[in-house]
Amino acid sequence: MAESKFGVMKGHIGDAPYNWTTGRTAGRLLEEFRDNQRFVGFKCPSCGKVYVPAKDICGECFIELSEEALEVGPEGEVLSYTVVREANPESPAEAPYALGMVKMDGADTSIVALLLADEKDIAVGMRVKPRWNQERVGHMNDLEGFTPA
Repeated sequence: MAESKFGVMKGHIGDAPYNWTTGRTAGRLLEEFRDNQRFVGFKCPSCGKVYVPAKDICGECFIELSEEALEVGPEGEVLSYTVVREANPESPAEAPYALGMVKMDGADTSIVALLLADEKDIAVGMRVKPRWNQERVGHMNDLEGFTPA
């Protein structure tokens, strides 16, 4: 694969390995995960919407987002969640586990991640904070999940 000025993600589909470039905004988000254990978003210069996770193009205005990364969080709010009771080999955790849509403070969009709390303690509107893996490599898995704030 040709070198890119952006980060390169590695993955696999079944037994087929592949690489892809992360792009400008997602690459910056993953660098911040790895280096600073924080979230950043990017703002649309037209409508002002702040995207986390980052995109290169505004989904409303179809224009390129600003070059400047904005720190968001460090806390967020659970907008919705689901409890997964039957895991499969690709599951991020052993069942049962909860996945939540979390909107970071200062962002206008949400990110899906593990909610690291007892199922009975999870609620819409719950305040959460990220928990980072000890070893971070610039990947979405650097974020272990969210715990109650």
